[in-house]
Amino acid sequence: SFFQDDQKALDFWAISHTEDFKKAFGGRSDNMSVEDVIAYANILNIEDSELSPSERYEVASVMESNNIKDLQELSTKLNQIFKPNGFLDLDINAAIDSGIYNEEDLKNINLVEIEKLIDKVEGELHEGRNFSVVPSQDKSALIDETKKTILGNSFQLSRTDIDNDIIPRMKSFTPEDIEDAVQNSNFRSYTDRFNEDEEFRNKEIERFNKLSPVPVLSFIGDTLTDENISYHDQLLNTIPAEFDIVDIESDLDFLEEIPEGNWNNNPNEIRNVLREVEQTLAKNNIDLVGLSNLYNNREQVLSLITPLKNMIRNTNDVTILEFARAHDAVFTPTENKIVRVLPQKYKGLNVVSLNSRKTDAELYSEHGLIKLEEGLYHKVQRMDDTMAAYEYLYRQLVDGKMTIPSQYITVKDYKNPNNKVEVLKGITNYVNARETGIVSEFQEEISLYQLVFDHNPIQKQD
Repeated sequence: SFFQDDQKALDFWAISHTEDFKKAFGGRSDNMSVEDVIAYANILNIEDSELSPSERYEVASVMESNNIKDLQELSTKLNQIFKPNGFLDLDINAAIDSGIYNEEDLKNINLVEIEKLIDKVEGELHEGRNFSVVPSQDKSALIDETKKTILGNSFQLSRTDIDNDIIPRMKSFTPEDIEDAVQNSNFRSYTDRFNEDEEFRNKEIERFNKLSPVPVLSFIGDTLTDENISYHDQLLNTIPAEFDIVDIESDLDFLEEIPEGNWNNNPNEIRNVLREVEQTLAKNNIDLVGLSNLYNNREQVLSLITPLKNMIRNTNDVTILEFARAHDAVFTPTENKIVRVLPQKYKGLNVVSLNSRKTDAELYSEHGLIKLEEGLYHKVQRMDDTMAAYEYLYRQLVDGKMTIPSQYITVKDYKNPNNKVEVLKGITNYVNARETGIVSEFQEEISLYQLVFDHNPIQKQD
């Protein structure tokens, strides 16, 4: 701080006699207030400051969990807490009242790092880079005091944080597997509440028990795959028409030239270098958030460089895919599944998730996908013979497990084996006449599958 060191204090006051300061205040430099000098010094601090992509992601996460709508609101709160008089001076009451911090947080908070972060936030706002988030509405969030955020406050667990930790630990969604997953959670505050609060425990088991894993399918060209290609899709959607190749390759060449010994012995400096590379890539719409966390893994960083250079030098589907796969080898994507609450009758079926521009008719004819609802499909084998399906429906009808509108069956005693031919004819007429929700040349096959597997009617989109 300028006010804890005689030389710094002298340097601080000398600012008011610089030519740049005089220009900023219309030629004046005499009789300036402390507030004027502080305001000018703050501008100097923030002009070249900006959040790295990793820091921006962390800040956004903290904003969401603390119901802070945008970066400007965060800046206001942080300045009220840490710079109530324009310079670094923690206001404990303001910190507690903000809801961001508790007393334990403030005992070990690093004010120097917080001041640097505030400068970066102010630098973003100074350059017009305010951004908004959707605040979390989760009222049941728990605090994990063992983990600190970039702001130095305790990590607040959202429902998403808990689910992302618990769900991958489950082999199935039985009460036994749910119990095992919770006991092995990284979040002790959640585990403690689960163990001590019976009502909370029962609600959580009931909530998880309703879930089913659903594989996510995607297209690479015309090939349907269950490979997680979210990063590949992201690249395709964000890559610019051209890159600043000189700027990117300069950073990448510098990384390659750092001797292994220097890399291993200077972790803080390497982290800073990687953050600068993150920023260079971000300016070129290449998202490598998390690169700076690899400061202690030189081999993983180097494994990204060649495919990245290939992509920026010769951008095409092949080089994009190669870089995406190199990325996913380092930043392992989550299992390519989502969890959904499915009707009980769908459990055991090959239900998959897919977002595609193809029509529902094309998805069935080319890939055996029958739409259940928006983005959700039942994957089946295309029918070679419909007779087995009609026989099944006949048995369901005779056993009283399904009904068919009376206008389609002309005989009254459809349970009489002598009337089977007429009954099958009526079932066939019904199958071909009913609304499937899908316009296709294979209408009969789709209708049969919907009846055999008791699909719910497809809801029409507004």
